Amino acid sequence: MSSPVDSKKINNSKKRNRKIFVWGGAVAFALVTLFLLVVFIIPTPTARYIIESQLERLGINHEGIDTVHIDLWNSEVSAGPVKFQSRDARQGEIGEVGFHYRLAGLFEKRAFIDLFFIRGVDLAVDRHEDGSITFNGIGLEQIAGGGEGEDHDKSSAEEGDGAAVEFGIEDFEFTDSVLVLQDYTGGSLTLELERLALANFSTWDPQTAGSFELEGTLNGIALNLRGSARPFNNPITIDVHSQIQDVTIDKVAVFTGPTGLTRQAATVSSEAHHEYVFHPDGRVEGASKGTYTVDKLDLATAEGELITLDHATLEIDLASQTSSDKSLFVTGEMAIETTPISMTSGTGETISAKEIAFDVEQFSFKMLAAKRDADMSADTASGNGGGSTGSAPTIVQLILSGAESLARNALRHHLEIGGRPSIVVRGADFAMSSSENGGSQT
Repeated sequence: MSSPVDSKKINNSKKRNRKIFVWGGAVAFALVTLFLLVVFIIPTPTARYIIESQLERLGINHEGIDTVHIDLWNSEVSAGPVKFQSRDARQGEIGEVGFHYRLAGLFEKRAFIDLFFIRGVDLAVDRHEDGSITFNGIGLEQIAGGGEGEDHDKSSAEEGDGAAVEFGIEDFEFTDSVLVLQDYTGGSLTLELERLALANFSTWDPQTAGSFELEGTLNGIALNLRGSARPFNNPITIDVHSQIQDVTIDKVAVFTGPTGLTRQAATVSSEAHHEYVFHPDGRVEGASKGTYTVDKLDLATAEGELITLDHATLEIDLASQTSSDKSLFVTGEMAIETTPISMTSGTGETISAKEIAFDVEQFSFKMLAAKRDADMSADTASGNGGGSTGSAPTIVQLILSGAESLARNALRHHLEIGGRPSIVVRGADFAMSSSENGGSQT
């Protein structure tokens, strides 16, 4: 039989055990509650508050931030649809965006994303006369915050160079989106992106090539690019196969502006393969092989000049190298074939041929940087380099000046044609119109 002292000890022990159990349960409940708050409740509203406050600070109108959702348990982040705009600009939209990430590699300073997707983006980009660019009315200076904190960011980056986190992505998809570029001159480019896909890119495995694919239209011109790249390797390599279809002058003129032609029919298509190697010292090695076609060309000017062409094909097989001082060397072969072609001057002279074939088995072109720079300096001194007009040059001016400079400099440099170049002309005809007797001579 137990004594009263023993009974008292037993009761005290039960009370202590009960207190330990109660306190242990309370601590466990608090930890579970804290875990649930951190993992399931706090992240989403915190992210929404930060995003919304930043957009309001920038003066950007928005809606849909309440769709932002962070799921730390499943390592997922998603949002959409989200709409945004500044002032009276066209409203932009992101239909859906999200990604799934892995945390396993963080101890090795590796951030890996299994899937990153963006769908249904509607973005308007405007280029203004002063050269500035806005996205749906939102200026880049707004986003950058006017350069505040630039020194701090730079110093932070320098301090963290030794502890940089490496990045990798297994699948990236950007689909069903529209980007409209409007130039202050009135020209516009509309990119309708069906699909942009990137796969298997990582900074910690630079020698393994990642793949990419792009499908879409640019002002109605069909684009299809696919290939592989090693963007983090040394040297950087790119291998791309391109298909471009249904290029017409009308579609290009939507961006460049009126051509001044009274008729401007033509359809251009191409299929080519390109390989490039970019070395750290600035050297670039390239190879291109492809076919370019022109169909149903019909051009006419108000002065009566005419050019018609039923079909033409250009085939190229080129190798190029740009040295570290930017000298250019190109070698290869090319062939041009045309079927019925006719050219008429404004005074009525006409040259036509049923077929023309031009074949160069081997040629080389060399443009030395020292001579090119000297020529460009001479052009600038003589006023051929153009001058400032007080506003940013138009896109057309940039394209034309670049093409003019390229053609002018190319003629001043070394061109060799080897092998046995051949020119074949069949069914040639020349007709001269006489304004004095009202007739013509053939």
